[in-house]
Amino acid sequence: MQPSLKVLILEDDIADVEIVQHLLAKEKAGFVFMVAQNRMEFINALKDFRPEIILSDHSIPQFSSNEALRIARLHSSNIPFILVTGNVSEEFAAGIIREGADDYILKDRMARLPAAIQAALVKRTTAKEIYDYKAALDQAAIVAITDQKGSITYANDNFCTISGFTRQELIGQDHRIIKSGYHDSGFIKKLWQTIAGGDIWRGEFCNCAKNGSLYWVDTTIVPFLNKAGKPFQYLAIRTDITERKRAEKALEESNMRFQYASMAVSDIIWELDIAMMKCELFQGEKQLFASAHSEQQYPCFLEELVLSADKGRILGTFNAAMKDSSCLMWSGEYSVHSKEKQVRDIANNCIFVRDSHGTALKAVGAIADITEKKQLIRELYAQQEREHLRMTAVTLQVQESERTMIGQELHDNVNQILAGTKLLLASLIRQENKTSQVLNDCVLYLSQAMEANRTIAFGLVTPQFTENSLLSRLKHITAIMLKTSGIAVHIAGDFSEEKILSDEQKLSIYRIAQEQCTNISKYAYATAVSIHFSIASGQVNLSIVDNGKGANEMAVGGIGLINIKRRLAVLGGTMHTDTAKDSGFRLTIQFPVLKPIENLPVL
Repeated sequence: MQPSLKVLILEDDIADVEIVQHLLAKEKAGFVFMVAQNRMEFINALKDFRPEIILSDHSIPQFSSNEALRIARLHSSNIPFILVTGNVSEEFAAGIIREGADDYILKDRMARLPAAIQAALVKRTTAKEIYDYKAALDQAAIVAITDQKGSITYANDNFCTISGFTRQELIGQDHRIIKSGYHDSGFIKKLWQTIAGGDIWRGEFCNCAKNGSLYWVDTTIVPFLNKAGKPFQYLAIRTDITERKRAEKALEESNMRFQYASMAVSDIIWELDIAMMKCELFQGEKQLFASAHSEQQYPCFLEELVLSADKGRILGTFNAAMKDSSCLMWSGEYSVHSKEKQVRDIANNCIFVRDSHGTALKAVGAIADITEKKQLIRELYAQQEREHLRMTAVTLQVQESERTMIGQELHDNVNQILAGTKLLLASLIRQENKTSQVLNDCVLYLSQAMEANRTIAFGLVTPQFTENSLLSRLKHITAIMLKTSGIAVHIAGDFSEEKILSDEQKLSIYRIAQEQCTNISKYAYATAVSIHFSIASGQVNLSIVDNGKGANEMAVGGIGLINIKRRLAVLGGTMHTDTAKDSGFRLTIQFPVLKPIENLPVL
């Protein structure tokens, strides 16, 4: 027996009290006794003494054992209560046991009292443990108990909460009250076969709440068996897994979308488990290679197919990126052997999944076949090379044309002047009386020849823009080429932003103006020329307008305009002309401030 056991004795006969105390003392266990002789003393003892066991006589004046039992159970349901009386009927004894008493002892058989106390204490301790387990289970799980036929006899608060039914609505019903229709009859039949055979059933169940919403539970159903080994009731313990099932469904749908997306592209999708050094290929390998393999050993870029010239470089950069805790992505381009034994170019890109310390755990990536892209790039380079050769040929032709023009200028102008001078000098020999006049004419013609040569040289020499602005150069060239011929020139526009132009762009503007001034001086018969320059919205704009004879008097398709178009092509610009007979000529050009390098031919 337990030491220092508090015993409350409800007895109005002091002699009987002493008998009980003497009998228990013989057990050599420590007891602390308190005696109550009436109702009030009994109630106060329950409150102040807090007994661990109650021994009650049946008949106390104006107080009975039945009433004492009810008061004791209201105070605590776990205190053992033993009826100790002189004489009661078997019917009464059975009745008080049903009401909650643990045992009854007749006073003429008091020797059984110590054993009865011990048994009552064990019974109540066990009952409390079971109660505690039940309370913990009710807090943690959804609990229901049904009878052999499946009718609900117990439903805890969690069951009521998740189902939306009250306890009164559930008791007496079977579990069809929460049937969702999700599971087929075969599923339900197998469940009943399992538990009816005395075995535990475990599984996941979809139920329907009172409001029509579905919820999932992880369920364990335990059959309670009678002495014959047959179930007489079933305990169902459930855990709400609705959120987990939703997450699983979302993950399944995400995986399905990923699968569809992978099927829509020819890329090889791969995932590398770095710890296991194993790579799984999800999609696309069959399109590029001879067969598909669900798994490959590290590394994950089809190592056995990589050309030896690329293998060391690719593995080196990947390993370096993997070990760099700050590196999130890696990419590489290399060549492999395809299923047709052809060399294919591929691009491999991946991201690293790292832990909080930066250690790479996984790498997820995609391999794309870029053979066609590489071929297009090679063809583009070849086309650019051909264009370069063509432009070189055109340049040589233009240079030859310029040489021819220079030769013609020298022959038609300078040589004629020199030839005239030669004839005059010859006549000087024959006409001695006219020597002075002839010499003056020779000096004049020689001066004209020198001026003509100077003009040709000026036009051929490349101007420098480090010390002179574009505006000053335009004024200079128009003064020499137009104003000396009596043509009025007006130059307008905003030249303040010309500093953003390169010297090459300024030279092109200068040469275009020079070319058009040549055209005007030779063919236009103009008396006035207007030049306007501006830079707006990233575009250079230049217009040259004259009031000459117009298209019928000018060679619109001549070498001058061809040279202008060639220069603008290099700048990525455009040219427009507007002319009509006797209505003058307008030349408008435009090109971007920033040259489109990718479109420029290589000159």
